[in-house]
Order: sequence, then C-alpha cells, then structure tokens
Amino acid sequence: MSLEADRSRLLEILRTLSFERRKVVLASGRESDFYIDCKRTALTAEGHVLVGRLLFDRVRRIRPLVRGVGGLTLGADPIASAVALTSFLEGEPVDAYIVRKEPKGHGTGQWIEGRKTIPDGSRVVVLEDVVTTGGSALKAIERCRAERLEPVACLALVDRAEGGREAIEAQLLSPRSATIRALPAVSPDTIGLMPSLRMMRRHCPSAWTWLSTVLIPASLAPRGAINWWWIGKNHSPTMNRPEAGSR
Repeated sequence: MSLEADRSRLLEILRTLSFERRKVVLASGRESDFYIDCKRTALTAEGHVLVGRLLFDRVRRIRPLVRGVGGLTLGADPIASAVALTSFLEGEPVDAYIVRKEPKGHGTGQWIEGRKTIPDGSRVVVLEDVVTTGGSALKAIERCRAERLEPVACLALVDRAEGGREAIEAQLLSPRSATIRALPAVSPDTIGLMPSLRMMRRHCPSAWTWLSTVLIPASLAPRGAINWWWIGKNHSPTMNRPEAGSR
C-alpha cells in the first residue's frame, strides 16, 4: 500500500473512531464543540500500523537519524510505539521514550522512560497526537532538554489550528535552534504536502515549515481540515545511515 493510500485510510479511521461532535473542555482548558481522540485510532491494530508507516516516513528523513521518538504520556505513547516498531521493520531502528507528567514516585524517580538506549546528548523527535495550544508538546520539549536530550523536530497527528503549531515553532526557533528549516532534498509538491511558508519567511527567513493537509467535509470539522505537520532542524539530505553511537 502506498503512503497516499495509507493516509487516506488513516483519515477514514480517524473520522470513524476518533472524531465526535459534542461539547468538551480540552486539556488546554478551552471549550470546543468537537472532540478528537487519536488514541482510539492509534490503539487499533490497523491504526497502529498506519500511524507508524506515515510518521516514520517523516522521521527517517531527518539526518543524521534521530535516536528516539516520544512525547508526553498518554497521547504520544501509542504513536511512539508505532514509529519505533516500523523503524525496526524498516531496518533503521529508532527507540521510543515516554515523558512522564511527574517523576516516578519510587526507584529512580526518573522523568523519562526508555533512557537506557537513548543516552545524554541524543537527538530526538517529540510526538503529539492532537495539538491545540501546544502545551503537551512544549512540556515534552522542555523536559527532554532538562534531561540532556536534544529535540530536533516535532510531529503531530492532528493540528486543531488554534495556535499550537506557532507556539511550538517559537520554542524550536529559539536562539539555540535558530536554523530550523524543512528538509531541502524533497519538494513539498512531490510528496503531496501543502507548503505554508509565507508567515515563516516573513518572521524568520531562515526557517521553513511544511504542512500536508488532509481535507475532510466541513460538516465533520468546523475548520475543514486535519493538518499533518513537521518541523525539522538543520537536516542534511544525505540518506546514509549514521554510524553506531553517532545519534
């Protein structure tokens, strides 16, 4: 199955299992008249496979290949598992990690699970299921940095287009990572992505953001779209696998 077919099928499952039209209070504290729970999709056997294929396709373009993928529990957990599994099957293993909301209450008292194979200084990708204000991803980025990991990209399954993407961009575009840009080796048009560069070019000429938008009927989503987006940092287009220990 092609990635385009995978994306179409994943969208169908998200619409069927994850989307609800009802009044809810989101994790951000905001009220909404619709709700998206990606765990309902990512925890199914088929959804797990599709999420893994599609997001690992993004992760593997980051060179040198990152050492880990993960994010704030619980939303990022099945996504990280799916990507890690797919990476092993594809012969480019990337381990998963889990960022706790509070430190472990016994034993090591650690904040991040999975660190045994992801040493200090490792480059990692932060994952998120649904982004509204970006709070969960921002907490994961902050905690990773505090634990001596280097977040170099952020991947989200669904963007509600309520300011979260911009908040995460601002964090990853801080002075310590001012050269963020999209992978130059691939044209957004050739892989079905919708570039959204005008704002980034105006506010940060050195930065690029890619968006690939999967349209769904306006009757199902007030904003009319589920956005797949990726923010990368200073990536070389080389496809050579890094030497052991270089990640």
